[in-house]
Amino acid sequence: MVNKEPTGYISEIHNLVPACGKCNQSKGNREWREWLYSSARLSPRTRGVAGLEARAARLADFERWGTATRIDFASLVGSELWERHWRNHAAIVELMREAEQTADAIRLRIAAPDRVAVDGRATLASKEPSMLRTVAPDRA
Repeated sequence: MVNKEPTGYISEIHNLVPACGKCNQSKGNREWREWLYSSARLSPRTRGVAGLEARAARLADFERWGTATRIDFASLVGSELWERHWRNHAAIVELMREAEQTADAIRLRIAAPDRVAVDGRATLASKEPSMLRTVAPDRA
């Protein structure tokens, strides 16, 4: 992904950079050469890894070993279907944001100082009658 758009390169040996988990996470979607010498928190340069030039040479050899497959998805599946996919993607991302906001509101409501116990049940006091809830202890 570059600029929130797929590059078209698929996950195959020719498109992978050998790296440990921390390095792979730190690299993200940057080109390996840019990342290797960057000031990213976990980049080899930042961590003071020795022999960067030799490592870069090995990675360059690995890169020359074969050509990564690139797919033009819009041409392959048709622009209408591809655009529908990205509209669906945007809608899902927006729903995830809304779900996180709802979860935050639930957390705040549960942690609210006006939450009191009555007869062994947790009650959320609210100024809005529709928001008054009683929850059994095993579900609180």
